[in-house]
Amino acid sequence: MRLTVKIYKGEKYYIARVPELGVTTQGKTREEAKKNLKEAVQLHLESVVDYMITESSLKNFWLNKEDNVWNEYLKEIRNDKI
Repeated sequence: MRLTVKIYKGEKYYIARVPELGVTTQGKTREEAKKNLKEAVQLHLESVVDYMITESSLKNFWLNKEDNVWNEYLKEIRNDKI
């Protein structure tokens, strides 16, 4: 998977982004912004994996329950409308 990295000079800091992931960070220098972006992307991807594992585990737990129980649970934790 290839991701787009955009680094540009803001008013005071360099801004670094990976638009596909919605990850943005900054640094005083271009190099610092790049280093911070690498760390931010890594943390973002780790949290996505953790979320997927947690949701998958919870869904497997509820597989023997009615689907609406699972959907109600997801609605609560996501504050979403299903």
